[in-house]
Amino acid sequence: MAKKAEVGRHSAFEPEEWAKIRETLRAEPEKFGLPTRQYGSVVFASFNIRKLGRIKTGNVHERDEATFDFMADVCRHFDLLAVQEVMSDTEGLLELKRQMGPEYGIVHSDVTGAFPGRPGNAERLAYIYNRSLVERSEMVSDVTYDRTEVVKRIADHNDELHKVLEGLAGKRKVYGNKLEKYLDQGGARPREPSMSGIRLPGFLTFVRTPFAAGFRVRGHPDSEPYEFLAVNAHLNYGDSDWDRIWEGRALTEWMLGKVKTGKKNNLNVVLFGDLNLVFKNPRKDLPRIAESVHDAAKRAGLKKVEIVMPFLFPHPRPKQRVVPEGSVFRTNAKLNQTFDQLGAFFNDQRLKGVSTRVTSEQSRGKTLPAGHVNGEVWGTFADYGVFNFSDLFSQALKGKSYWELGEETNDFVKRYDFRFSDHMPIWTRLPLPEPPSSI
Repeated sequence: MAKKAEVGRHSAFEPEEWAKIRETLRAEPEKFGLPTRQYGSVVFASFNIRKLGRIKTGNVHERDEATFDFMADVCRHFDLLAVQEVMSDTEGLLELKRQMGPEYGIVHSDVTGAFPGRPGNAERLAYIYNRSLVERSEMVSDVTYDRTEVVKRIADHNDELHKVLEGLAGKRKVYGNKLEKYLDQGGARPREPSMSGIRLPGFLTFVRTPFAAGFRVRGHPDSEPYEFLAVNAHLNYGDSDWDRIWEGRALTEWMLGKVKTGKKNNLNVVLFGDLNLVFKNPRKDLPRIAESVHDAAKRAGLKKVEIVMPFLFPHPRPKQRVVPEGSVFRTNAKLNQTFDQLGAFFNDQRLKGVSTRVTSEQSRGKTLPAGHVNGEVWGTFADYGVFNFSDLFSQALKGKSYWELGEETNDFVKRYDFRFSDHMPIWTRLPLPEPPSSI
C-alpha cells in the first residue's frame, strides 16, 4: 500500500463548504453526472487532474486532505480511470490511489514531453483500476511512430520543412558560437534557443507521447473477458490549430492500425484523454474529424470500422442540464470547451451491439459527411456522461446553477481550477461479459 503523504495546507473550500457539497451530491448524484454503481457493469473514465504532482508545493495551489478525500470518493465510481497531467513527482497520484483503497491497482508512464534534465511539458500518464473487475494484461507501450514513418512524413513535407529547419539551424549556429566563447572566456552563459512552439508543416512525433496498456475486464462466471488496449493521451495544446489536428490524425491512424491487427484475438482499442481537439463548433468541426477518421481507416486497410465517440455528438442526459439545448457536453471547468474524449473501436462482437448507431434520421447524424456512415459505423454508448463539479459546487455553495453565476463565474472557478482541477471526469458504462448462451 502506498505510504500516506503529508498533504498540503490549502483547500478550495472550507470544511463547512465541503459538507454542503457532499450533501448536495448525495441527494442527486445523477443530476451532476456522477455514475452510480450498477450490478453487471463496468465504468471507464478519463480525468485530467491539473498538475497532479508534489503535494506540499509551498503555494496556494496545494491540495489538502479534504480535497484528496473528495477526489478519491469521486474516482471510486470508476473501474478503469485514465489520468492525465501527472507530474514527474508521483506523490499526488499515489496519495489519490491510497485514499481510493487497496482494491485499486495503478500503472503509469515515464515522464514524457521533455528530455531528461531539460525544461518542457514534463508529464506522466496513468491508469488506476479496480482489481475486482479489471486486471492488467501483459502489454505496456508508448505510442510512437517508427523511423520509416517519420522519414515518409519528412519526404512528404520536404520543402516546407527545409524552410523551418534552415531558420532553426541559423539560430543553433549563433548559439553554438556564443557557447564556445563562453566556455573559453567565461561571462554570461548564452540562452539556448527554444525549440518549443515551432510550427512544423506536418506530423513528425507527439509532443507528449501517448501511453498504451492492456487490460482485461472480467465478467460473469464461465464468461470470456473482454480484451482492451487502453490508449491514454494528452495531445498538444498550442497556438497552431494544425499542430493539434495533426496529432489527432496520427493517433487515430495508429489506433486503427491496432484495430486491424487485433481482429484475430478480438482486441478492442479504447481511447481516453485530453485530446485538445479543435472542436469549437461541433457542427462545423465534426465533418473534418470524420474525414480524418475515414482517411485513416482507408490507410489502415479497413473497409468498415465501428467508432464509438459519444462526446462528439449532442446527447444531454435527462437529469443533467446542458447549455445550450442540444449541444455537446463541455468538459472543462468553465464549461466552454470539449477537450476531453473517450471513445472505442470494437473488434469483439459482444461489444458491437452495446452502442447506439448515429443514424441519418437523428439530427446529430446530419453533421457527418455524406456517405461516411457507409464506411464507418458511428455510435454512442447507452450510458455516459460528465461529472459536472462546477455546477455541483455552484448549486451547493451559491444556491444557483453554474450558468446563472454571471459576473461571479471567473472568481468562483479560480477557487478550484488549480486546487481541484480545470477538467471534469468523463465516463462511460459497459456491460460485463456474459457466458455463452447454452444450446
